[in-house]
Amino acid sequence: MGDKLGTTKTNALTDALEATRQNVGQRCGIRLILDQLDDADAATVTEWFRQPSISGAHIGRALTHAGHRVSTDSIGRHRRGECRCET
Repeated sequence: MGDKLGTTKTNALTDALEATRQNVGQRCGIRLILDQLDDADAATVTEWFRQPSISGAHIGRALTHAGHRVSTDSIGRHRRGECRCET
């Protein structure tokens, strides 16, 4: 009983996880912002990401001030190469 029930529960949770993953947008939020910027601004923001002295929070505030919704989590993932740009 335990194994069968546990396996069923695990498979259901795995299926739920996969369904959730598939519902996530296909593009990195930072990439979407960069694509909206003109070439000069996109180059500036890209350079910010390369500068460890510029915090993710600072980048986030600057982008938010410019009218772009972004989270520091998205900025961190993009900086680490863990965003959807890499998939």
